[in-house]
Amino acid sequence: MEKAQLKRHDMLFLTDEGKRLLVQELLPGYRGARRDMVEEIFEGPTDIPGFVRRDEGQEKKIAIGFVHPVKIEENRLRVAAYVPENSVRKVLRPYDVAGHLVTPCHYCVEAALFLQKYAEEHGLQVGVLGSVALEIVTGICYTDRDSDLDMLVKPAPLEKLAAMYKTAKAKYPNVPLDFEVELPNGFGVKLAELFMDTGTVLGKSLTQVDLLNKKEVLSFLN
Repeated sequence: MEKAQLKRHDMLFLTDEGKRLLVQELLPGYRGARRDMVEEIFEGPTDIPGFVRRDEGQEKKIAIGFVHPVKIEENRLRVAAYVPENSVRKVLRPYDVAGHLVTPCHYCVEAALFLQKYAEEHGLQVGVLGSVALEIVTGICYTDRDSDLDMLVKPAPLEKLAAMYKTAKAKYPNVPLDFEVELPNGFGVKLAELFMDTGTVLGKSLTQVDLLNKKEVLSFLN
């Protein structure tokens, strides 16, 4: 897998050798329960993928982040690392998370499955991010009653995106929703910001965060 082909939010599964080398590199920096949790991420019975994260300048390696399913002191352990390209055996885009069978642990996962079906019926493309994506892919309960639902959306007419958002809010009023529109220019913008009366929106890419002209962003939504 070439680094240049990767996008924000991609989920990466590592080779056994890649995980072995990474855990050897990371373990000296952890103690106690956190050390055990790092070992569980990479050496446990479930193949837990990491997320591509914002690149911080290591040109020959991929910036990646892993999350342990169990909270410690109200937060989940997040492990940031860099891996060589040859350590990646599989890439899963957020849109490819659809189709995995799972018994939802909480309403946010149920909402994601509902929105996947809604999108298919209405000619939209949605992808699942964050803890919900990890739960669907691994079968481990990554979510709890406080979890929100992060989803990635391909460009489409704004009125269709607004209808989807309104439908989701009405059906799952207690699930915090965070939709990001993935633009062809490599940036992602929050869908909620496109409904606001502003001249710019905040865009995030693999390498930068910048204010984007809202009219130019809306031109992608057709």
